[in-house]
Amino acid sequence: MEAIRQQSKNPLAVGIVAFIVGLFIGLVILGWWLWPVQWTDAAPSDLRPEFQENLPAHGNRFLHPAPGCRVAQQRIAEIGENAPQILAE
Repeated sequence: MEAIRQQSKNPLAVGIVAFIVGLFIGLVILGWWLWPVQWTDAAPSDLRPEFQENLPAHGNRFLHPAPGCRVAQQRIAEIGENAPQILAE
């Protein structure tokens, strides 16, 4: 107990302990438990490549959209600049 009282007089030790406790509260309790980040309505260009590859697999209409099919063309355009490569895979 005396060693803890000695260390509590050292401002560096108090700062390090306060940083670790604050990091734990901020990251673990607030960030992961109380207010976790939830993604909704992410654009296809924000997805990982393996999920981008699965987008056209929902139907052949994405690979060969009908002329004038703006929805399919828009979805292909949303994949981003890698759309031709992803569609080829």
